[in-house]
Amino acid sequence: MGVRKNHAILGARQLSAYFRSKGKILTVEEYVAATDVPIAPTYLIKYFKSYDLALEWTIKLDPTIVNDLRPAPPAPKAAPKPKPAPKAKVKKDDE
Repeated sequence: MGVRKNHAILGARQLSAYFRSKGKILTVEEYVAATDVPIAPTYLIKYFKSYDLALEWTIKLDPTIVNDLRPAPPAPKAAPKPKPAPKAKVKKDDE
């Protein structure tokens, strides 16, 4: 196994643990703006050539990460209560 592949595997494991701690898979902009990343963006490019390839390696090593970190679907809204039918007016006969 080459050195680059070793770095890629170790880096993908670190990214997987980082994304799980954050609760979501970050976009490139979010990753670069974050200050607590496990791999600096320049080294990320060095090891993986691009952020997309880093995500592919992460998914390859941890296949359940996408399903685990997918946001939960919003709860369905409760159906509105039906309005009661209008009552029929009773006419009084005056005698």
